[in-house]
Amino acid sequence: MGDFGYADHFSKLNRLTDEEYRRAVASYRLKVGKFLPGRDAVIFDFGCGAGHFLWFLKQERYHRSFGADPDPTMVELCKARGLDNVLLAWPEHLLRHQAYDCIVLNDVLEHLRKDDILKLLNKIRDSLRPGGRVVVKTQNMANPFSMRIRYIDFQHSIGFEEHSLPEILSMSGFVNVQVLEALPPERLKKWLWPLPRLVWRVAYLAAGQRAPKILTPMIIGVGERSP
Repeated sequence: MGDFGYADHFSKLNRLTDEEYRRAVASYRLKVGKFLPGRDAVIFDFGCGAGHFLWFLKQERYHRSFGADPDPTMVELCKARGLDNVLLAWPEHLLRHQAYDCIVLNDVLEHLRKDDILKLLNKIRDSLRPGGRVVVKTQNMANPFSMRIRYIDFQHSIGFEEHSLPEILSMSGFVNVQVLEALPPERLKKWLWPLPRLVWRVAYLAAGQRAPKILTPMIIGVGERSP
């Protein structure tokens, strides 16, 4: 596969400590837990990185989950965490017709070009079993501070918000599309969050624009394959 040189940059943005993985479990439980199928489901973590989501699945006892990443250093980080259900491979090469109950993409779409995103989402739809779900987490460009998230990584090429994310999911043939806030799991942050949200909505209105409903730094989109 070769070394993409991305691991050094990734390690600067992520501490990869036990505490970070613990917080990841709390975060994913809050943000996407209710959208996941039963624990016997086949779940594919598409572009698993250092395994934060796989670690969450392991703690939640999803025993038929696995991930794939093309960067050997990322795969090594997963295995060092005790995650043996990780493949060193281009995730797209593992897409199979109606093979999965759920496919999850955390911080993946922003690395792709527009045409490639639509092609990938169509392949993902075909790889889901009838009624299966895709879950996408990506940066929310409606948040005033998301410009930093957008440009903190040279490999980021696109951003989304509450209209464009469900748009591409619908364009790719998904049904029952939902888009929602990625709320912080920490209790203090959840208590404080309504204040900046109110301020930013007022700022949007003062600028003569309709205020977005979703203003969290990250946004989650969910779509289903038709039964």
